[in-house]
Parts: sequence; C-alpha cells; structure tokens
Amino acid sequence: MFISCATQLTFNVEHPPLVDLRDVKTITVIPFEWDSTDEYAHLAKYVTAALVYDVSRGNITYAHPAEMQHISPLEYWRYADVYITGKITSINVSEHTISKEDNTRLIITRSVVVDIEYTYVRAKNNEILGHFQKSASHTSTTERFVFSSGNTVTRNRNLDTRDRHFDARNRHHNSRRRENIYIWLHDSWTVSIAATAIRKFSNTMNQEIGTWTTTEKRTLKGNSGNLAQAKRMIRHRYFGGAFEIYSNMYKETGNINAGYNLALLLQFDDQYEQALELLEKIQKNILESGRRVPAFLIRETVRVSNYMEGFEILENYRK
Repeated sequence: MFISCATQLTFNVEHPPLVDLRDVKTITVIPFEWDSTDEYAHLAKYVTAALVYDVSRGNITYAHPAEMQHISPLEYWRYADVYITGKITSINVSEHTISKEDNTRLIITRSVVVDIEYTYVRAKNNEILGHFQKSASHTSTTERFVFSSGNTVTRNRNLDTRDRHFDARNRHHNSRRRENIYIWLHDSWTVSIAATAIRKFSNTMNQEIGTWTTTEKRTLKGNSGNLAQAKRMIRHRYFGGAFEIYSNMYKETGNINAGYNLALLLQFDDQYEQALELLEKIQKNILESGRRVPAFLIRETVRVSNYMEGFEILENYRK
C-alpha cells in the first residue's frame, strides 16, 4: 500500500472467482470441435487447447472428456461436476496490400479476429454458472516479389464471416461468396494467423476459476482547511493524525468530504464493514436533510458492498 503524489489512497482488494465453483471437485472442457460443423471446424481444436490450458492449471481437478463424446449432456455429471461448452461465433479476416518498386514487390498484411463464447454448466442440474464472450486478434505481414509494371496500388480486402445472410435471388453470387469464405479461412496463412490469435485466449480465465486481486485507487476530497492538513499528513504517511482529523470533523460538522475520506481510510486499513456502515450513515443523513446524495458516495457504497459480498464468498471457499 502506498500514497501517490496526487493524494490518492491505494489498496488491494481480493475477489472471489467470477464463476461460483464452490464444492466443485472436477471440471472439463467439452471440445469445441465435437459440435463444429461449419466453416470454423478446422480451427475449433485450437480454442479447445487454449481453454484446457487455462482450466488444467487451476486448483480444480481437470477431467479428460474422452469418455463423454458419445453420451448425452444429461450424463456428463458422471464424469465431471462442471463442464465448459462453447463455440467460435465469428472470424473476421482483413487484408491490406501495397505494391512498391514498380509493382515488383508486394507488402501484404493480413489480420484475423476470432470471437468465441462459452458457458460454465453444472452437470448435475444443467445450471448455468457463467457465460463469457471473448475476442482475440493477430496480424501478420509478408513480402512477395512479382514481375509486373504499372502504378503503385493500395488494395484492401475484408471478409467478415458473421455475414451469413445470403439472398436466394442471387444464388450464383452467394455461392461464390461462400466459396471465397471457405478458401480464405482454409488458406494456410490465415489458419496460422488465426491459431496465433486463438492461443491468446490462454491465460484469460484466471479470474473465472480462481481468486484475483485489484489495486484500487481513490482520490481524497477537499483542498482547504483541516482537509488540506489531513492530506499533508497522509502524504507523510501519518495516517493516524489524518484519521483523527476526518473523524472529528465529520462528527462535529457533518462534512461530507471528511466522512468520505474517513471511509477511504477505513478501507485502507481493511475495515470494510465499518467503512460501509459509515457510507450508509452519510447517505441516510443527506437524504433526511432533503438533499441529493452525491454520485461519488453512491458509487463508493456500491463498491464496498460488493467487496463485502465477495469476502463472504471467499470465506466459504476457504472453509
């Protein structure tokens, strides 16, 4: 914990996993390629590998899904407590080509964006524990030499495979478009770029399956009188003196900034329950006086309330 020159209080807050996996002993990833019958089937295995890498590094035992391939999802509970199932939702390929040196050299840049979604399901009752949508991209450039002449040309090509609405009145055009999509997505260079993008999904599930910590920064309110004096104390790490100033000032005058700063110091000292009580008391007094509660007070109260809920869940994990 430290204080910045901008008079901010900085403190760390631990959070429970985004997916409630309490009492979950085994988990698995249903291979995306099992259900992939579209133009993305050849890339689905890379997504599976990326997610398995993340899940298998967690504290929950990973169950290999090999025996689950030919059974109903209703029977998955026999092999794993929770399973993750999902799909590739779209792949966007774009290409930018520049010809140089009298069209004898081409600089080609191709980018691939991969979008996926997946869901955590409790196998016993098919309860959805969490749903996530993610995107990853990668760009690669190559140089090719050609034997031609003419003016320098810049060419852009874009192919978004999310556009699958084909007009039946123009079957020839639609058939050619589907063919172009297939060719581009199966081009070895595109596959290589897509696979690199997909590998970036590894190390993105940490907050979903394990505890995680945020560094919270709050700017102290008030720049005059006793509030300014308390800030100077905090800059010199004399927190006790600042705490006393804020506490006395709020009790004697009801100064909102003093009360807010006091609540921040309580959080800084890991006294979150007391901080929440104080913030709620400040808001109650403001409402009883017929005034509007400042937005920063409402935001902080919600934050601390969420922290408290998270701490309770963390305690359950540790039991």
